[in-house]
Amino acid sequence: MSLQWTPSPMWAFSLSSFGIAATAEAAAGPIETAQGFLALGWNNQSYILTERRADKDRLTVEEKKVGVGARTFLLGKMVAEAQVGYAFGRLLYSGKGLRNFRDGSRRLEPEAFVSGGIKGGF
Repeated sequence: MSLQWTPSPMWAFSLSSFGIAATAEAAAGPIETAQGFLALGWNNQSYILTERRADKDRLTVEEKKVGVGARTFLLGKMVAEAQVGYAFGRLLYSGKGLRNFRDGSRRLEPEAFVSGGIKGGF
């Protein structure tokens, strides 16, 4: 699911969800040049371990993030983005399926983060 609301050329609000991952964002600035944004997200990533008890066992990292950033639009179809923020509610667990703590879990300390990237479309 993805919702986008642009009440004026200077403001954009979005909400997206894919499975249990969710992101909300408020952005300000003209889409033709650059935007500043505030983002809130909750996601998890699962990894297949080489040494596991069952084929469906996964190592999962779950976290929530809040951040501020800026993006600029390049060559019409590319976006360069930088963000700083805080990751919290972090949890590491192993088991079969979502939030299955059969093999144990561990809380991870909250910490600051810096991220950047370039996206392109065609």
